[in-house]
Amino acid sequence: MLLPLVLALASSSPTLAGSDILDAAEEAAWHLEREQRAAESFDNIMRDNYAEPIQAAPRLMPAADAVSESMTIEIPPAGAGAPRAEVPLDRWEAAQDALTAMSRDGSAGPLVVLGASSYRGEALPDGSALRLHLTLDVTLSGEDAWKTVPLVGERVVVVDATADGKPLPLSSRDGYHVWVTDGVGERRLELDLLVPGSGRRGSLEYELQVARTPVTKVQCDFAAEGLEPRLRGTVQSSVASRAGHTRLDAVLAPTSRIHLVGFKDLGEDSGREARVYAETLGLLSVEEESHELFAVVRYNILYAGQRTFDLRIPAGWTVVDADGEGAFRYVLDDQGDEGALLRGETAFPIRSRYEISLRLRRDAADSGDSFDVALPQAIGAERQYGWLGVEVPGTLQLEEEGRDQAAAVDVRQLPFEVVQSAVSPVLRAWRVHSPDASVRLQATRLPDVEPASASIDRVIADTVLSEEGRLLTDVRVTLRNRLRHSLAIRLPDGVEVRSALLSGEPVKPGRSDDGTLRFPLERSREGAGGLEPFTLQLVLEQDGDAMGLFGRKALELPAFELPVSSLRWTVWAPAKHHYTALKGEVDAQTVYRSGEWYQPPAAGLGTFDGNGDGFTVGELAGAGSSGSSETGAMPVRIELPKTGRSMATARYWVAADRSVTASTWYWQGWLETPARGILWLVGIVGGAALLWRKGWVPRPARFAPALKAWWARRKDGEPDDFAWTARNPLAKVVLVMGGCGAGFLLFIATVRWLTLLDSPL
Repeated sequence: MLLPLVLALASSSPTLAGSDILDAAEEAAWHLEREQRAAESFDNIMRDNYAEPIQAAPRLMPAADAVSESMTIEIPPAGAGAPRAEVPLDRWEAAQDALTAMSRDGSAGPLVVLGASSYRGEALPDGSALRLHLTLDVTLSGEDAWKTVPLVGERVVVVDATADGKPLPLSSRDGYHVWVTDGVGERRLELDLLVPGSGRRGSLEYELQVARTPVTKVQCDFAAEGLEPRLRGTVQSSVASRAGHTRLDAVLAPTSRIHLVGFKDLGEDSGREARVYAETLGLLSVEEESHELFAVVRYNILYAGQRTFDLRIPAGWTVVDADGEGAFRYVLDDQGDEGALLRGETAFPIRSRYEISLRLRRDAADSGDSFDVALPQAIGAERQYGWLGVEVPGTLQLEEEGRDQAAAVDVRQLPFEVVQSAVSPVLRAWRVHSPDASVRLQATRLPDVEPASASIDRVIADTVLSEEGRLLTDVRVTLRNRLRHSLAIRLPDGVEVRSALLSGEPVKPGRSDDGTLRFPLERSREGAGGLEPFTLQLVLEQDGDAMGLFGRKALELPAFELPVSSLRWTVWAPAKHHYTALKGEVDAQTVYRSGEWYQPPAAGLGTFDGNGDGFTVGELAGAGSSGSSETGAMPVRIELPKTGRSMATARYWVAADRSVTASTWYWQGWLETPARGILWLVGIVGGAALLWRKGWVPRPARFAPALKAWWARRKDGEPDDFAWTARNPLAKVVLVMGGCGAGFLLFIATVRWLTLLDSPL
């Protein structure tokens, strides 16, 4: 599990790459690109510092709906004019009043407001760097809301940072050093900066990304007379030379980038010694069998180029991989109890910024035993600090027992790259103040059964049944997660996992002592309506008895340790058989018109239809989007052949650790025709025998003479004393015809019942 912690090196200016001078158009285009990139990074950070409207929004939505419902639109033929929309005046005025109330009661506004900024300092005598002191006024609002304040670009070395005289913890995001805080009020931030110089021989340039403020002042001194420094984008600028130095005073238009050019180089590289500052980002992954530490060491290099990069690896760790740009190569020197020394070297000297990524591994301690965690040390660095985050993909509980030269911080203060690289929620975080800092932790195995603190939003299962009795089941579990690191699933007997995907990426489950499987979970992202759901997809396989002429098939889904809010199960069976409807311990349930989801379901997971009949079958099980997946072990694509006869059942709220079962009776299709014939024959013969036994069917020897005598009496005009009794021939004929009609109706009812069994859905 190699995390994507390797970060690209910052690219240098094309005007600095060689001795060729770009023409004016190319140089202007390059500067415009750099300024746009800096502005985009700054805007990305500030975009999150806006509050949502709270009070008036609920009053605006009904008014907006009323406008849309009453609107009539006329679209003229092509070329005949623009479309025309008409809205009743009273509804339009109601929408305007609601909009005015929203702007008055609390419309969206920034949580971070940047005031004036001032940069004052000097160029070092050799011209290798600028030493600046930044003063920035910030106004923070929003109780219990976390804000991100951009300060300066990552290419700048921050020597010291305070807020109203108190130390300021910094992290990185979108190419900026940022301050993440939940405080409110007016703050004055002060930072001591070192800006490395770069440029062609005979010229120096200084470039830094800055926070865009309404007023930006720059004052810088240079230890030489006659220089002509220039700043891009100045509103007011003055250069004065006196007493062996040059001073630049400038006021800039609102900008996210400061670029200083146009004075002679004040020194050469030869004979200088590079000064190195280091920052380490570490992510520790604690599993039952092993610990893995993914680290990135960021270097800021001043004064001269650097080719050698030595790192001390803590004792007990094995270097799995080490990488860096510039044709980086390394050797390991084992130093016993002091750990190992990684001696790295590049093919050419590196200036400004450089990064080395490391992957370390060691065997895990026994459950309940304590262990120490330390970050790699940059040998020869003037100053080193860093960040450490810990994730636990397995079934372990993490506790801190002690720390040395490290401060515990909120997980949200970690650099953006560390949080986004984690595959499980980051449980704890620390800021490291020195190379010798360490944290002592204890990992204890979690109990097999944990109290449920959440529920699963939806489970959608598709089962394919073959003639040989083999079952393939595609189970998709949709849920939201804030703190849980795994989900326990108990499989039915004989079921094996063929594939497991978490948000489309293969994952490997762990197995508990009782045989349950624990699948790792990720942390849900914060969306507009709360936590966003993600999906855990499993493909399960089970062997069973082959299907015969007729019989009963019992099916079972896995049991989850969390309650399930809704479940939809579709079974696809061979078309040559006929089946009854799926029957479980609870009858299939339907959501009626009065029921609706708080949020619309995620794409591809199925929806409810508009007439209140529950799920629309065509949109379930991915609507053909994915009856396939990749296994966690090898890239094998599994496709479920969803053909044949389909049967479905739905459940709403399934208790934790409770498996859903269902069964169906089946018989081969050719058995239905003789069965219908036999029922028809049995009905006719049985009805005739009953009538004969009761004497309701007249015998032929008695029927003809009685009919002739009755006709003779009618012909001679004798009074008709015929009575409707069972012994009269005509009454018996009527009864026979009625019995045949009743038998026919019984036959029709039987045929309809068989048809219902044939097509239950």
